[in-house]
Amino acid sequence: MGALKVKGNNGSGMIFTYLQNGVVSEYQISNGKKLLAVRMIFHRNVDGKNVELKVLNLIHPSGKISIYYENVPEEMGKNELRSNVYGRFECGGNKCHLYSDLH
Repeated sequence: MGALKVKGNNGSGMIFTYLQNGVVSEYQISNGKKLLAVRMIFHRNVDGKNVELKVLNLIHPSGKISIYYENVPEEMGKNELRSNVYGRFECGGNKCHLYSDLH
């Protein structure tokens, strides 16, 4: 599992990426003024070969979140790779919750 946690003045959020039988070996981070980019590099054995699969998470200044999957082998099943986005934001004096389950 790979995890990206972000905290700001108005709330916090997390992006979790799950890969069955996969291991995150590396994170690549680029924190520019216009964009936060975090690439998670997973390794997994597929048909006896070590496969490197990458998940790129982009957070734009507008709050838009983009998730890109790279090098996903065709042999992988539909439910083996999943990203979840969770957020908690302040709304007036009360807490508001945002939950999204992306596949």
